[in-house]
Amino acid sequence: MQTETFTIPGMTTELVAQRVAAALSEVEGVSAIKLSLAGQRTAITFDETQTSGEVLGATLLAAGFDVAPGGACCGGCCGS
Repeated sequence: MQTETFTIPGMTTELVAQRVAAALSEVEGVSAIKLSLAGQRTAITFDETQTSGEVLGATLLAAGFDVAPGGACCGGCCGS
C-alpha cells in the first residue's frame, strides 16, 4: 500500500469534499481517503499494483478539481 497526498484548492465545503471522495472511490485499488477541509488536502491510500498517484491526480482533474501534488501533510488532520 502507498499513500499520496494532494492539495485541492477550493475544497472548503463538505459538498466539495464529498465530490472529491466520490471521484476517488471510483478508482480501483483505492482503499482509504482522508480529507482535510481546513488544509484543503486529501490523503489517498492505494494499492500501487492497481493504480498510481498520476492516475489519482488525473482522476481529480477530470472531475473538475484543481490539484497540486503534495501538501506537506503532518499526519494530523488528513491522517497520512
